[in-house]
Amino acid sequence: MQRKYVFIAGANKSGTTSVFDNLSEHPEICPSKIKQTNYFLDEDYGEDKMRSIYPFSDNINVFNQFFNDQGEKIYLEASPDYMYSKGTPQKIKSVIGDHPFKIIFILREPIDRLKSWFNFSKQLGKLEEGKTQDDYFNDLLKQKENGFLSTGNYINYLKEYWKVFGKENVSILFFEDLKNTPNNFYKELCNEIDVDENFFNAFEFKHSNKSIKVKSKLINGIYIKVRKLVIGNLLKIKGGEKYVKVLKEKLLPYYKKMNTQKIETKAAPENKVINQLIEYYKPFVQELFESTNKKNPWGYYQ
Repeated sequence: MQRKYVFIAGANKSGTTSVFDNLSEHPEICPSKIKQTNYFLDEDYGEDKMRSIYPFSDNINVFNQFFNDQGEKIYLEASPDYMYSKGTPQKIKSVIGDHPFKIIFILREPIDRLKSWFNFSKQLGKLEEGKTQDDYFNDLLKQKENGFLSTGNYINYLKEYWKVFGKENVSILFFEDLKNTPNNFYKELCNEIDVDENFFNAFEFKHSNKSIKVKSKLINGIYIKVRKLVIGNLLKIKGGEKYVKVLKEKLLPYYKKMNTQKIETKAAPENKVINQLIEYYKPFVQELFESTNKKNPWGYYQ
């Protein structure tokens, strides 16, 4: 049996962690020891904390170190920043060679995703405490193509993957389907990657990586650095993933109890700002659905 590689390559804040966690339970799937391997990111992409624990090599055996093979037919990893890293498609192609593969993109309505990213940025302490969604969205509208706003122009990034792999090897699913009809979502996904869809018939789906509010930015920063360092080193040793699992099961709940709280519901952005965002995204959304023949689940652009 020839192993198949499946990459959940985007988009961030679109349910990729939940999908990775749920697919990891499937008996035909071997998940990577760490969800975001970031193995194929460009060297100059993002911050140092996004570096892979294994330096990139076009030798597939180096990449295979992320997997604890028990005879499964699928190797699965999920690094949503692959969508935005320009050199990633060619790097993936150079490594997987003639092995069967599938690239998965989960897309979320761009404005809804911005709202989620606003909460996530607050969680990480990247935005000042008093900044509102209106403030944040207005700042993004001023930056446009040079800022985070452009990461919702999915069609621009999909074109690069189609160019390298062909449309037939790139599957597009939607966060809204994951949220509203999870059984149908996973049935479609299982068919796309060729595993038994019946596994999820009576499955209790997980909802992972919800945005939270941290009480202390200092403690949160220390926690993130220590967690990455410890987990990165443990995963490099044989059987280390067992210790990582214990750490996640024991340490993370304790940390959340000590240093996080629920995000308070904020006032909805003004219609003026929303309308500006709709006008900005509309041509990209229209091109996306014209190019894919997918049904548009995003009400703003109907």
